[in-house]
Amino acid sequence: MNIKETVLITLEENGIYIPDDLDEELDMDSITFISIAVCIEEKMQISIPDEYLAIDKFKTINSFIENINIILNSLENAEKID
Repeated sequence: MNIKETVLITLEENGIYIPDDLDEELDMDSITFISIAVCIEEKMQISIPDEYLAIDKFKTINSFIENINIILNSLENAEKID
């Protein structure tokens, strides 16, 4: 499953309406956001760094996808350094 599919499925599982426009702001509160973040961490076997655990960074589906890509890339780069 790719990042977009994982995000869409996780949002739907948490009762978030999926708009046609992936840049449309999502309607979620902070508790729902944390629940979604934990689900994504489990599904993708990653740990979202604290600096990303802000609802403002994940207002749209595209922002979810972009930020998770950034996190995954930083993890891959960290593994290469080790």
